[in-house]
Amino acid sequence: MVIYFLAFVAIYPFFHPVGVRFFLASDGHINKKQKMINKKESLNDVPKLQRRKIEKPLTFFENKYKDSKVAITKAYLTGGYTLKEIGEYFGCHYSTISRIVKGYES
Repeated sequence: MVIYFLAFVAIYPFFHPVGVRFFLASDGHINKKQKMINKKESLNDVPKLQRRKIEKPLTFFENKYKDSKVAITKAYLTGGYTLKEIGEYFGCHYSTISRIVKGYES
């Protein structure tokens, strides 16, 4: 029986190593873990409600609605864009976008 020496490096965001863990493992254990890694998981198990649809581009809303306030509100209410993203596109601060959306929601 061959014993393998395994090293795992714990990594935080931006790839800064913060620790190393060492384990001893046999051939059987290595093969079992590799089989688990090699399994391809299907995304068909994700419920339909949790899948995000691809949002229409902001140009769509700008072209469809003549009033920019309506276009901004409709784009935000799709849930696909943040206030900041819409503000950058329409050339407004995100707080302005927030006031526009609140005005049309009420």
